[in-house]
Amino acid sequence: MFGTPGQSGVHGLADACIRGGVGAFVAPLWEIHDQSALLLAGEFYRRLLVERSTIGVALQQARRSTHQTWETLRGDTGLGDISWAGMVLYGNPGARIRETFA
Repeated sequence: MFGTPGQSGVHGLADACIRGGVGAFVAPLWEIHDQSALLLAGEFYRRLLVERSTIGVALQQARRSTHQTWETLRGDTGLGDISWAGMVLYGNPGARIRETFA
């Protein structure tokens, strides 16, 4: 497996990517339900690609937006999905998508 002894799953993969030169790596710590994944991914990529935010800001704002959406959807019931909270960033939060790719 990737990484150091005792590492497994996404942590080992993230470690291998960072050591391999990847500037930033976004991955879930656990399974994210489909509706939450759709909300989070839509906001994340809009902020990353359209607004040209850094990857850290894009993920932070996408998480905040997803949280607010679920608060609105659940109303006073207290019910709602929080699986989106498992999406984390490894690496440089200041990384941006480049205009051109080599």
